[in-house]
Amino acid sequence: MIEMAYKDLFKYDIEIPMDKIYDLSIVEVFSLLFLLIHRRDVVRYSLFIEVQNFLNIKLSTSSFYNSLYNLEKKGLLSFEKTSKGKIKSMSPTERTYPAIIKILKNIFYLRMTDYPPTYFEMFNFILTKLKKAQFKTTLTIWFNDFIDLDLIPEIANINDEIFILCKENHFDGINKLEIDNIRQTTIFNGKIREANEFFEVAVIPYFKKHLANFEQYKILEVGCAEAGFLDALCDLNIEAMGLELSPVRVKRALNINPQLKIITGDITDPIISEKITDRFNLIVLRDVLEHIPNRPATFANLNKLLHPDGYIYISFPPKFSGFAGHQQNGRSILRYIPYLQLAPNWKIRWLGRLFNERPELIENVILNYANGLTIRAFKKYYMEFHFVPVVKEVHLIRPIYKIRFHLNPIKIPNIPLIREFMAFGCEYLLQKKIP
Repeated sequence: MIEMAYKDLFKYDIEIPMDKIYDLSIVEVFSLLFLLIHRRDVVRYSLFIEVQNFLNIKLSTSSFYNSLYNLEKKGLLSFEKTSKGKIKSMSPTERTYPAIIKILKNIFYLRMTDYPPTYFEMFNFILTKLKKAQFKTTLTIWFNDFIDLDLIPEIANINDEIFILCKENHFDGINKLEIDNIRQTTIFNGKIREANEFFEVAVIPYFKKHLANFEQYKILEVGCAEAGFLDALCDLNIEAMGLELSPVRVKRALNINPQLKIITGDITDPIISEKITDRFNLIVLRDVLEHIPNRPATFANLNKLLHPDGYIYISFPPKFSGFAGHQQNGRSILRYIPYLQLAPNWKIRWLGRLFNERPELIENVILNYANGLTIRAFKKYYMEFHFVPVVKEVHLIRPIYKIRFHLNPIKIPNIPLIREFMAFGCEYLLQKKIP
């Protein structure tokens, strides 16, 4: 049957509505294939056994029968029932063969220029059903040895954000299109990752380089947000916990991976070391400390939560650096303006109105500068609480920019005053030392 369908694949112009096939599961597709192979009525339990054995998966009869009802509603198979209304057997309809042909046609077409009509017919049908103008996020996986670059802008136009997984050398061509809402995606430990989740390609190798037996560490991340780092540690079977101030972000993280251990709390809470009874070999604060006004309470609690000779990893953009206001998260031209946070508050708000920037982003720029942390003040805090630097790195081009913008990291000399303005980010690995 499959050989016959492949032979006829390009011979017929099959007309069947997209809504009959766009949401079929793999079980439903193979159920139709086996029905066509038999060319006669089939008892549904016999079909259940055939599909289960062929796919080598364990199916429940109830879910399989629900799939058959779905196919019957679409007119892709018909039931023969007893006088009492029980299903006796089933058979293909006149739509079954055209549906399989259209599915195979989408799988086996080799010319990229033949894709758009069928793909965009499917996209538009789904958007119509969802009553939306475009998709929020789409992941596109490209297996081919070439990419039709004319197709990329068309897909990008119907998405707020599109992630592309393809061969590394292909993404150079995609970058030249200069489309803002396209992100590169990578594979790590057998999982597809978003390109801005750089823990697996930057942070974890950093720890492995500087910390012996890192895989045996017990780790706490403060300000874990949606827990991308914890998820990466979980993949490596490293014991880890997250502390996050926002209950919404904690819920979101646990929805993504319920196995993670995350608690809602504030690192400045005087009794946080009682709420968290574990003690850790490493505590990570990635771009978090600059948002915490009460730094003495933060360092005091970090001290309590660490094992003797434990480590803290802290990264932050210095207060006077180009994008310490986090204006790069904006939607207007202000996202490209360095040192915006140094302007008077009234002028920042005026620019926000002028360029139609989100008011909450403007207020965050002002707040981030007010709470900002200089490298000089940071040194004062870690020395006061008996931490010593093991690694000090000050970057003009931060490591994360290699993932986001394909720029290699560039370090600058750790010179007072110059570093406060020229460093876009700094990373410190500190070790606790008992006085």
